Amino acid sequence: MKLKGLGVSPGRIQAPIMWLRKAPSANGRETTLSVQDFHLKAVQTLAHLADTASSPVLKEILRAQVLMVDDPMLWDAISAAMASGASLIEAVQDSIATIAQQFDAIDDPYLAARADDVRDIGKHLLDLLTTSADATPWPAEGPSILVSDTLFPSDTAKIDLSRVVGIVLGQGSLTSHVAILSRSLQIPAVIVENVQQWLHDGDPVMVDGSLGTVSDEEMSQGAVFIPRKTFTVHPDIVSTKDGVPIRIEANVGSVQDAVTAHELGADGIGLLRTEFLFAGDHFPSEQEQYEVLYSIAQAAPAGRPIIIRAVDIGGDKPLPYLNLPVEPNPFLGTRAARLLTQYPDLYDAQLRAVLRLSQDFPVQLMFPMIATINDWTECQNLMLRAQSSLNLEHCPIPLGIMVEVPSVVFLATNFARVVNFFSIGTNDLIQYLFAADRSVTQLSRYYRPDDQAVVGAIRMTVDAAEKAHIPIGMCGEMAGDVSHTPLLVGLGLREFSVSPHLVPVLKSRVSELSVAECEAEYHKLILGDHFAEQTGHEFGRFKS
Repeated sequence: MKLKGLGVSPGRIQAPIMWLRKAPSANGRETTLSVQDFHLKAVQTLAHLADTASSPVLKEILRAQVLMVDDPMLWDAISAAMASGASLIEAVQDSIATIAQQFDAIDDPYLAARADDVRDIGKHLLDLLTTSADATPWPAEGPSILVSDTLFPSDTAKIDLSRVVGIVLGQGSLTSHVAILSRSLQIPAVIVENVQQWLHDGDPVMVDGSLGTVSDEEMSQGAVFIPRKTFTVHPDIVSTKDGVPIRIEANVGSVQDAVTAHELGADGIGLLRTEFLFAGDHFPSEQEQYEVLYSIAQAAPAGRPIIIRAVDIGGDKPLPYLNLPVEPNPFLGTRAARLLTQYPDLYDAQLRAVLRLSQDFPVQLMFPMIATINDWTECQNLMLRAQSSLNLEHCPIPLGIMVEVPSVVFLATNFARVVNFFSIGTNDLIQYLFAADRSVTQLSRYYRPDDQAVVGAIRMTVDAAEKAHIPIGMCGEMAGDVSHTPLLVGLGLREFSVSPHLVPVLKSRVSELSVAECEAEYHKLILGDHFAEQTGHEFGRFKS
């Protein structure tokens, strides 16, 4: 038996399986609680889970959920549903479903994945109402591989993580909390379909998070559990062993993300997503956007750069207040800058808000889904219009682009002459290079960050940036996978932006590397045979 899925955390381990147990029903024993009492109990119990979480990363994730579960919008929705005749359980179910759908509608994998936070909160609320508090969800007595169809942070907080040596899930994504948590804890993890059909308690299996496989093969050399490291927070920029500084910045999408980035020693904000600003029931005004962005910038590492990504809306998740076209292939359709012909005022309010923000913070701005020089020219003209409306003679901030459409790779030399910086978005770049949706598990074999095509695209982009003397960084999931760090350093990248929780992990990895070794290994690999097969294993081999 060998199952092929999506590897979300590298490493290999063989151990027996234990499935996550579902808590037994307690017959709705809490349904007589008032909304106010239930609100208080929900906040207190989730805060307790956060306070007692064994992992700092899990603690931060749950603390963010405490803020969400205490949001008046949720409880107003629950109260309104009950006023219409719904029971407390029904009101919770309906309200959670509605809010989760709003997050689902955001055309950004990271922010859309926050819908799982909402669903986890809903599960927590319903568990308080309908399940026994005495249940042990994962009664493993020794090192085991945790298997479940889904796994939420609140589930994870009730598990002895010291016994989890591998994770196999039936569904999830590279940007899910479980993926981030498993990478931070160095636990091999794979997402694979039909886990119920193939995996049973007690079965010894091999989990390979690098290749994305689960099999019943005998333990092979290298399939051992490596004791987990404790990562120290480094508030300053770290350097490789041979003295080359590498910036490790954070991807954020909220004030809490920015706080976490600051606490964990991020060297700045390498990606500030703005799609969440548009997730409500109306188009956000300039002032609304300015105030939220100001709060995030205020919470971010002081004096460090903040790269804001202009909103990327449209695609497969249209907004209710915009009359966007229904298209047969929305990922390749009318989204981001491509909406400007239909909505020429789309970016105006946001650009003015960002320009105002630049008066107090070292912000930069990058545009997503740029495919042609003409796309860039249109965005430049919009910025000129925003400058003029604010009576600014010159643009006070650096302007760059996301390198995520393959055409930009081939035009990188041309773009490098007209933009101030590049940021490689590997999530979209890889799926567009192979015409394979990364969310479809059956196509996961194409999502190979270390494939020769991907490495070649990165090399071309880095070369163009170096020749033009403009900064270049990477903000996709590949940046946060430490098994790829030596390859990326060898390719010439010196700036990475990752989930805030992975900042200490990546800083630790960088301090173990030598640029000279990384470059020598890269050149050795590109001259050898079977490049794609060698890359992942060879670069994961050396640790110092």
